[in-house]
Amino acid sequence: MEKLKPFGRNVKIFRKNLHLSQEELAEKLNINTSNIVKIEAGRQFVSAKVLFKLAEALQVSVSRLFEQDAPEDTSSCDSLKQKLFKYISTLSEDEAKCAYEIIKLFQKYSGK
Repeated sequence: MEKLKPFGRNVKIFRKNLHLSQEELAEKLNINTSNIVKIEAGRQFVSAKVLFKLAEALQVSVSRLFEQDAPEDTSSCDSLKQKLFKYISTLSEDEAKCAYEIIKLFQKYSGK
């Protein structure tokens, strides 16, 4: 079970970086919240099917979930970028084009 500790730690960090609760992640994977608790504690592994869904839900590659070096918590800037991406993904095509143009204007006038 010790080999599951880094995996569980990574799942927890990636989940928190996306501001997902354990309940929200469990819902995305169609599993019980208690399973997420056990996974993050390194007491339970997942099937291949759930593993791929987990990586997709956490927006990382499967291999990233197994890295021994702990991923760093995202900075506030990265967190804001993730929130922005999450919001933009809910926009219609026309709204997304408008948001894109606004960002381009912002970059132009902010010297980026």
